[in-house]
This record gives sequence, structure tokens and C-alpha cells, in this order.
Amino acid sequence: MNIAVDWSWYAADPWQREQSDRWLAFFAGQGIDGYANQYSLTGEALSHDHSPGLVGMNAVVAIAATNDRRKDFVQALWDAPIPSGHWRYYDGLLYMLGLLHTSGQFKAWLPAQ
Repeated sequence: MNIAVDWSWYAADPWQREQSDRWLAFFAGQGIDGYANQYSLTGEALSHDHSPGLVGMNAVVAIAATNDRRKDFVQALWDAPIPSGHWRYYDGLLYMLGLLHTSGQFKAWLPAQ
């Protein structure tokens, strides 16, 4: 998410878009509606949980991406249920940040000059 936010605010480094495209390509290859929330460095799924927090963060990554599936990741966030249950606090925070970013409501507030 941080890479994508940096791109959306400053567009300082083309690498940020390339990395965002690689990230979304990986998750699209895992299945957009059911990818796991943990992976090894070799790309092996380490869980079977589909986290609304990760759905939110992938939607934010879509802001910087040029990947053809980027809109699918944003739609997946809008379609995701509000987090509940055991991980609702952490997933809920990431879900909320995803909604703020993708709706254009997350802004940098600079000090008054």
C-alpha cells in the first residue's frame, strides 16, 4: 500500500507502478476472490484465509497499477463485507484505509503556513 500511496501523491518513481503491476498480477493469478492472506517468499500459500484487510490493500495498490485487472481489485473491495469476527479490528482498519484511498478521501494534510 505504501508504494501505491506514494505514487498516487507524488508519482516520483516509475518503479512504483511496475511493482504495483507485479503485485496485482501475483494476486490475480491466485484468484481474485479467494487468495490467501499469507504466502512464503516462493509464492506458496501458507493459509486458506481470505482477508478483507488484504483485499483493501490490494485495492489501494490498484491506484498505482496499470494492470488490466486493477478495476477488479477495487470492485472486490467495494463488494467485500465489513470485517467481523476475531480479526475485525486489524482487518477493519485496513479495509477502512482501502475505502478512504480508493474513494479519494485519504489526503495528506500539510501544516498551515
